Formats: sequence, structure tokens, C-alpha cells
Amino acid sequence: MTTLVRDGKLPINDSGAAPELDPSLAEPPPMVDFDPPASSSELNTQTTSLADSSVARRATLDITEAASRPATYKDPIITKVMGLWHKGEVEEDDLVNHHHFSDGNKVELLVGGDGAFEDIFASLEKARRSINISFYIIEDDVLGNRFVDLLLKKAGEGVEVNLMVDGVGSIQLPGTAQHDLMNKLEDGGVAVIRNLPMDLTRPEEILNHPDHRKLVIVDGHTAYTGGMNVGDQYLDEYHDVMIQVVQGPAVQQMQGEWLLSWMHLGGNLDRTAKTSTDIRDLYFPATGPSGAINVDGQDVQKAKVVQAIPGEHKGIFDAYLTAINTAETSILIENPYTTNPEIQTALIDAARRGVDVKVVLPGKSDHRISHIAATWRYPQMIQAGVRIFEYPGFSHGKIMVVDSKHVTIGSSNLDDIALRHVYELNLDVQDAEFAKNVERQIFDVDIPISNEVRREDLPWWELFIGWLLNFFHDLM
Repeated sequence: MTTLVRDGKLPINDSGAAPELDPSLAEPPPMVDFDPPASSSELNTQTTSLADSSVARRATLDITEAASRPATYKDPIITKVMGLWHKGEVEEDDLVNHHHFSDGNKVELLVGGDGAFEDIFASLEKARRSINISFYIIEDDVLGNRFVDLLLKKAGEGVEVNLMVDGVGSIQLPGTAQHDLMNKLEDGGVAVIRNLPMDLTRPEEILNHPDHRKLVIVDGHTAYTGGMNVGDQYLDEYHDVMIQVVQGPAVQQMQGEWLLSWMHLGGNLDRTAKTSTDIRDLYFPATGPSGAINVDGQDVQKAKVVQAIPGEHKGIFDAYLTAINTAETSILIENPYTTNPEIQTALIDAARRGVDVKVVLPGKSDHRISHIAATWRYPQMIQAGVRIFEYPGFSHGKIMVVDSKHVTIGSSNLDDIALRHVYELNLDVQDAEFAKNVERQIFDVDIPISNEVRREDLPWWELFIGWLLNFFHDLM
């Protein structure tokens, strides 16, 4: 259990007393698994979802709901955040959320670090009230220092700037450049929380899992996620993507996920907040008095957040398996690490039932052992009809498109560490036009310049080593 105090003195709202809960808002139960039904047919669908323990069944019902959910929507995570803020503590199982697809999200694909970071920086420049960020790695290089300087500038303008950084990805040993970079931010008024592998300030939860998520949320109405960290290599060396969401329920979900994690690690929310309405107005400003978003209907997509919480929730793993196992015509995957045997088996089964399966992997990997570990299943995959391509360089994006209508993009790799032991976040989008745009910008460009892997090109020694490494796949 984590009590939300700083320096052992102040409650989470720093007011010196327990924060007041808005009397119009009841404290929510720890888990909100479905929304109030809009109709009796939707109630039947949700009841079936709760009664059926099958992951595939529940995810299929979620996809069905996407077609009927109304454009005016309040995400349950808003009430959950405010209730836990009032309670004053966030436990590990409080981080688990089951989001639904909802309309009203303006989603844009950002390909390549140059364009993605220029877009992110432009949004940060426009921030007026709050900036909430989480990155696995922030490098002490040109891009990293430009990023830090911008955060310091916004903090100097009076914007609330909060940053979570992982202590494994961004090494936080005293004296290291990345540690000094975080100290510089703190000295300049940015609130920084380091997700350290061991945190002695939390006696009941000393050991932490790595946080691999990449999140930027500006003023509660513009959000980014994807595969990129903050470093020069993402500008030219690494081939990667981010996804931008401008207003909509998916921004609420991303903001809520970030706030719950921030509070779980002991972070304070707005120090001036005295009621849950204050919290809602600052972090969920797109919502009206009822907490609902009003959507004006043009060029919007159905989307939802999917998460992985170590030891508590394998939502991303389950979502991948469900999408692959229910695919009817095509599966396109681009991911740097695909060592998980269950994912590989699902792709083999899909190809055998006639689905067109293409997988793009990096030709050059920053983890050679993981690359070799994946190859031992290549002969079986190729024989089943899976086409495997190696991109000429390091492809770091985590993307899947199924049946030209379902897209998932985020931080999660397809290895056991990412799927089971690390905090991850993906955004799922149900929209044929957006899916085809991803196919055009990513797969129609990357596959023609990649080398297709053929069985005869695989050296026996590499397959043998890959077979041996498979016994340790849960460590890779």
C-alpha cells in the first residue's frame, strides 16, 4: 500500500488536511469494469462479458461495443482518479483498468523522430496549465537537453510540469549524466519521480518493475504515446512511430493511467486542489459538469487504452492474442522483439487458416541475443505461410494492423519481459481509414525495402542457439 505523502508530512493535496470530496460525486469502487448501458441490448452484451471468463470472448464483445457506444462519453477512470485522490492511497491493483472503445478521438500517426518530436515540442510550447510525462529513457544529448530546457521554460511560466522517468532505462545512479539531468529539472521547478528498481522510501513495496511506457499529456486534451524515447538516435538511427490523440475519451484514459501511476509512486497532484472538482477541471478539462465529452463528429476514431501491469494485468498480451486469433484476412506486425512463443504460435495458426500474415523485424538489433532467440521458430512460421521481413536497419516501432481495420500502437514489445514483467501502454484504434493509412505509411513503405527471410538462408548454428535460448524466453 502506498500512502500519498511527501516528506512524511503532507497529504496528497498538500492542504494540511484530508481533501474534500465533491459531494456530487460518490467514491467509486476499486474497479469499474463496464459503463452504464445505453440500452437493454448493450446491458445483455455487458452481462455476457462479465459472465464469460474467456479473454477472447470479452475482447470480442469490447470490439462489438465500439460500434454502438455514444459520442458523448464519460470514462470511469475520471471518477476513479478523484476517488483515490480523496482516499489518499493507490495500491498496485488500483492501477488495473479495463477500458472500452469510444468515439470522439482524433488520432494521428507520426512517423519518424524528426516530425514526432517537433509535433510534441509544439504542443508543449502551447501548454498553459499542466504537462504530465512518462519516458523510459531520457538521454543527455542534443534532443534530451532540448526537451529538458523546454520543460524548464514551461515550469518557469507557471505551468505544472510533472515527469516520471524509469531508473533502469535512464540510469539514476548519483553522478551519472542522466541523474544530473533530472536534478536540473527538479532545481528548475519540475516535479520528478524516478521509478527506481529499489525504493526504500516505500517500505511495503520496495521493489519496482521497470516502467517502459512513453506518455506525454498536455493540458489534458492532447496526448502522445508510442515507441520513442527521448534521444538523438530516434531522430535518424531508429525507425519508430508515435501516435497523437487530440481530445476524446482516449486522452482521458491516458491521463487517468498516468495520474494513477504518479500517485502510486507517491506523487502529489495539483497543490492548490481542495475538491475533486478542482482535480477534474485541471486534468480533465475537456469534460463538462457531468464529466462527459461533447464531440462535434468529424474525422474521429474509436479508440481505447490497453495496459500491462506486472503481476496484476496482462491486457496487452491478451489483446494481441485475441486480435491474432480472430483475424480473418490479414495481420501486419512491425516489432523489434518477437520472442514470445504464444504469439509466434498464434501467428502460425492464423497463417494455416488462410490469413495473410506479414511480420517486419529489424535487420540490425540492439539486442542480438533476443534476435537470435526469435529465429528458431522461423522455419515453422515460414512453412505455415508467415512471411518474415528484415528491415534494413533498426526498426523500433510496435505496430499491428489486423484485417485493415484494427490498429494497435504503443510501447510494448512482443517478448515475455514486456508482456508480463514491465509496465506498458498501447492505444488500440478501430477505424478502417486510419488502419489503411497506417498500412500505407508503414508497411507499404517498409516491406518493399526489407529482405524477406527464407528457410535456406538461416544458418544451422543460429537456429540451434535460438532453440537453446528458447528455454529462457521468459527472461528475454
